[in-house]
Amino acid sequence: MSHDLEIEKTIQLPGNLRPHGLRQYKENWVVVSSYEDCIVGFDNQGVELFRYEFSDKRKYYGSAQHHCNDICIVGDYAYVSMFSVTGNWKRGSFDGGIIEVNLANGSMRTVKNNLTMPHSIDFKNKGFSILNSFKGEILQNNFDIFGVLPGFVRGYDENAKYMFVGESKNRNFSRLDTGRTPVTVDRK
Repeated sequence: MSHDLEIEKTIQLPGNLRPHGLRQYKENWVVVSSYEDCIVGFDNQGVELFRYEFSDKRKYYGSAQHHCNDICIVGDYAYVSMFSVTGNWKRGSFDGGIIEVNLANGSMRTVKNNLTMPHSIDFKNKGFSILNSFKGEILQNNFDIFGVLPGFVRGYDENAKYMFVGESKNRNFSRLDTGRTPVTVDRK
């Protein structure tokens, strides 16, 4: 898009990805695919360059098991937030966290776990910022709690003066207790 928010160019992506996060990597693009439990790299013409799967569980179960969300890229590494690092959130294990992916070779490691439905990861001068969405937490500075909001948080940005945090309905209902009140109006 232009600075005036007009579309300048589009890239056609495969329909089975359900992209959640998108970041530029060098001259290319990396997309988080929540349907395919992977990240996919594309060039500016939409040609797939690489695909790094978080596990083989999607093939085993026939559906996504990690619920991948957002991505940030620092150097040659992608950091991806997801509901379950082990791929077990559909079986009640909300062991959410951040996976680091080496974009040169696809190797992965867990950077942070024990988050609950995390979204919106970013990296600035002070380090990582991530929303621990279900608990309403804004985490920064070595994943310390910077603030807590009353609802399900997703969508994060900041500038020199302000922090912008979105709040939305939790579409992935669970029997988990937030441990706080009040909560958003969608909670009955």
